[in-house]
Amino acid sequence: MTGGAGGFAEGVFTFTGGNLYIVVGGAGGRGNGVSGGYNGGGNSGSSNSQNGNGVSRLAGAGGGATHISTSSGMLSDNSVRNNILLVAGRRRRRSW
Repeated sequence: MTGGAGGFAEGVFTFTGGNLYIVVGGAGGRGNGVSGGYNGGGNSGSSNSQNGNGVSRLAGAGGGATHISTSSGMLSDNSVRNNILLVAGRRRRRSW
């Protein structure tokens, strides 16, 4: 099993001028104890267990979100969170 598909979002926005910033989230890493993807992806834990067929489970980190904002920066920045127009993300599934 591989990681989950990316998130999806849509909306209608009337642009009246100024700057728009699009930040594309990065993929999360595969494996135990790896970092999450760029722009807010969660770090993986660790898993040494096996599925019902005796196959070892491999943990995976979450991918970062993609967002559009009127402020530059990542989602962890308060100034960006206050000016978000659209954000999309989705959790990562565990790999086998």
